[in-house]
Amino acid sequence: MPHRPVNAERRPVAAAGGVRTAAWGRGRAALRAAAARLRAAWPPFDRFAYAIVATVATAMVAAAFLGHARARTGSPTPPLDEAFAHFDFERSWARGHPFAWSDDAGFSSGGAGPLYPALLAFGYVLGLRGPDAEGHAALMIAAAAIALAAALALFSATARLLAPLGRHAKYLAPVVVCAIGSIGFAWWSGLEHALALALWGSAMAAAQAARNAPHRRSAAWRAGLLCAAWCATSPAAWACVPVIAAWVAWPRGSSRLRRAVAAATPAAVVLGAWTVASRALTGEWLSSRAIGRLAPLDPYATAGDELLAYGTRLARLAARIVEHDLGGGLAIGTALVALAALPLLPRRTRSLAVALWAQVACWVGLVALDDDALGRGAEHLVVPALVWLLLLDAVALALVATHRAGRRRLPRLLAVAGALGLLYSQTLPDLRAAVARYGAASHALATSDVALGERLRATKPRLLLVDHPGAVSYACDRPVIDLVGLGGPAGLPVARARRHGIGAVLELLERIEPGKRPDYLALRHGEWGELPIYFGRFLWSAPGGDPGGAGARTAYEASWRAFDRPGRPRNLEAGERVVDELDVGDLVSEQAHGLELPAAPGGTVRFRLLGDRAAPERDLFDAGRTLPPAGRLEAELAWPRDGGRLVVRLAPEARGAVALLVDGEPYARLELRAARMLWQELSLPLGPGTERASIALEALDAELAVYHLWVVEASRPPLAETEARRAMEAPPEARAP
Repeated sequence: MPHRPVNAERRPVAAAGGVRTAAWGRGRAALRAAAARLRAAWPPFDRFAYAIVATVATAMVAAAFLGHARARTGSPTPPLDEAFAHFDFERSWARGHPFAWSDDAGFSSGGAGPLYPALLAFGYVLGLRGPDAEGHAALMIAAAAIALAAALALFSATARLLAPLGRHAKYLAPVVVCAIGSIGFAWWSGLEHALALALWGSAMAAAQAARNAPHRRSAAWRAGLLCAAWCATSPAAWACVPVIAAWVAWPRGSSRLRRAVAAATPAAVVLGAWTVASRALTGEWLSSRAIGRLAPLDPYATAGDELLAYGTRLARLAARIVEHDLGGGLAIGTALVALAALPLLPRRTRSLAVALWAQVACWVGLVALDDDALGRGAEHLVVPALVWLLLLDAVALALVATHRAGRRRLPRLLAVAGALGLLYSQTLPDLRAAVARYGAASHALATSDVALGERLRATKPRLLLVDHPGAVSYACDRPVIDLVGLGGPAGLPVARARRHGIGAVLELLERIEPGKRPDYLALRHGEWGELPIYFGRFLWSAPGGDPGGAGARTAYEASWRAFDRPGRPRNLEAGERVVDELDVGDLVSEQAHGLELPAAPGGTVRFRLLGDRAAPERDLFDAGRTLPPAGRLEAELAWPRDGGRLVVRLAPEARGAVALLVDGEPYARLELRAARMLWQELSLPLGPGTERASIALEALDAELAVYHLWVVEASRPPLAETEARRAMEAPPEARAP
């Protein structure tokens, strides 16, 4: 029997394995060829497919928020008072009163920016309006349409920004951005954030085009014009415009300075024009919005205290962004911030990453200056920074997916898909919670503030005084002024007075003619202390309240009988006249007399209603400033030429003393006694002197509040009477024949 080789039976098996290996190789080659053909045929469909992805992602989030609000309220109602403030400006634009908060209120610098209300005004002109719920829903639909178009414009601009990373990188932007609940809440709440971000994205895309073609200055000017439009929508954008200008000038070349100037000049012109208009029409260089909200403008805080408070506020704001605003808790927030740092490493994404991170830092640093940055409902203030962080995350994921080290792409694509799945698994609960908050806030405004405004509209108030602009003022649709200085009264610094205290605001209201003062009040219960008790008669209260815990808004009939109409000292004697008057606590009067306040924390404004010396049964209002022990209040006042007296209105609660200083030198001392129920008007004699002098009051023993100062003198007789008296008193030989 012939010998058989050992591997003779294995050869067919090996041959079969080779056949299978060859088939597998041919299959892989076919798949690669199909993939290559798909990539070759894909570019014509790429833009259409990306538009579908961006539209579907954006529309799904919009449907979730607006649909839930409609289910809660019967119609999509804005969830924030600030959205109704935009609607107020939009209505004024459509009625021919641009830059006004309400009809006949004059120029107001308190809006977020004029561009967004101007766009909304087109919807009002087209019939999307009405003071009822259907009118609110129609305007909200117009705002949602603008937000949808703006979101798609933003994603189109980000596609151009991410184009250097490959054709597929842009698909990550809408998927990542639409996963965060706080962004969706802000975009679909009727605010300007979506439009502002669309203009920002277009400006960044134009800046990138200017970087790629440094010799073409038209691209830099286009970026500058888009930055100007961004500033006209959101004035806070000025903090980021220098970053974009520097990014345009980053590539080396002889025209770096020209490109930077072209990118920054239009925005500077817009902001300069707005500042000059504000100064000319309101007397303030800053907008009333900035005056009312920027913490460094607190008149009672020292520089050291404010610096410490800013650092604390900035740290807490950064912690809130990581833990809450990014939607997934501390772990996912930290991971997203860490992932956003990855684009700083590769050279091809470093410049874009530096520009985005610089804008995040500038925006968060600016928001931290806001007193309300950490308040409930203020999460929308940091939405631009959140979008920029998430765009950096999209760049990082695109780098992972397109990394060239190695030839195995499938594991990297699976890693990116896993990261997106983890992101959605962690942020989806927060997205649902944001939708629920949106619906609850919409329902609260519709059933409380909007209902209160509609009921007030039926009473046809001559002028309504509200605490904050928003749903009440829009639903009432009557002339309105507010206590935070957004609108009216024209020419009075209400925004700055609000920083000094409610007493300073009341002093400005006292300046309005009695027949033109507000006849109705709409204030949030428990937020304004004794103001509604002293100056209002309760009418009704709106049902419910704010989800943040504040009380419901309440309507009052105004009563200003306690205001001092004559404005004269009650101990003015016959034959005396007032030479000069300083109404302490009235910012207009204080500015006219160059009042110098004591160092913080002194100088706070307080107001009292006490018995009138002339009519003790009648209450008399006055506001003043507190002086701590050894605190001094100094102002320039007219001096009686022939001598007179200084009348000081006080309300001391204990015994004490006050010193009068003239031009820095001690002049007189006044002893005080307590009088709790009546105003005290005490006099200090003044000898003959020059026309004006620096008069100071200094508290000697205890804290003291000074409310009013008058300089009075004896009335001079008419000139003819004086000459006749001199002629009669002259000796006979000196008289004329």
